[in-house]
Amino acid sequence: MSDNIPDGISLEALEALKESAVEEADAPEPKGDGPFAGLTKGQLIDLSDDICSEAMDRCGDPMLHKMILFQICTQMVKWHTTMGQEEDLPQETRTAWMRDAGKFQSMMCILSTISLGDDDFTCVE
Repeated sequence: MSDNIPDGISLEALEALKESAVEEADAPEPKGDGPFAGLTKGQLIDLSDDICSEAMDRCGDPMLHKMILFQICTQMVKWHTTMGQEEDLPQETRTAWMRDAGKFQSMMCILSTISLGDDDFTCVE
């Protein structure tokens, strides 16, 4: 379990998150009372599996999944960096958020060294 859960968030941080959020009309309705936008743990796992399966159905090349990994890591770096810049949080908490942003950057670095073949344009040689 992580000790870097913030005690609060400022109005500025909420505004920054709002700018990158999905429009309410585009957001799916919560499916229940679970902690993950209305989803339970099981529903969240099932949804993740469904999305990954649909991605593979739409494009049978594993490059799609690699690109999705890059996109997810990029979003997580942004989220953690935003939280790490939150002036209302204790310095120790802000530092933990920034460290976690760095971990996602490291994941992207490692991912760029995993080749999926000659056409893998993301792979560093």
